[in-house]
Amino acid sequence: MDIMGGGWTVIQKRIDGSVSFDRNWKDYKNGFGEPEQEVWIGNDLIHHLTKENNSSLYVSITLRNGTTLYEMYDRFSVSAETGKYQLFLAGPATGTLGNSMTSSHYLSGMSFSTPDRDNDRWRNSMLMRSYSLFF
Repeated sequence: MDIMGGGWTVIQKRIDGSVSFDRNWKDYKNGFGEPEQEVWIGNDLIHHLTKENNSSLYVSITLRNGTTLYEMYDRFSVSAETGKYQLFLAGPATGTLGNSMTSSHYLSGMSFSTPDRDNDRWRNSMLMRSYSLFF
């Protein structure tokens, strides 16, 4: 990953929808997919990699017309499963997505949801299911 100077770890990648992300809690806990294709590395691993609260998050979305939008957050972490993989974002956000993960959708502080475990504030939703995430 050479974006913004490199050193990033891909935690989610969606390319063409060939892998279903409509998954249960266990799948999101452990991860699924293939690293060179579409992948979710797993909430347990994301927690382990971010638990020291010194990670940044880079979100990249490419629209169908080829336009790429991004946002970078200074601090990013995910709690353990006992905390329902709660998302924490802090610090100033920079990029072209308009700080959408903290300002308009209030995702910071949100617990992770899957179809079989609805833990968030919105009915029938699933946190971060369509973003590409790097930290």
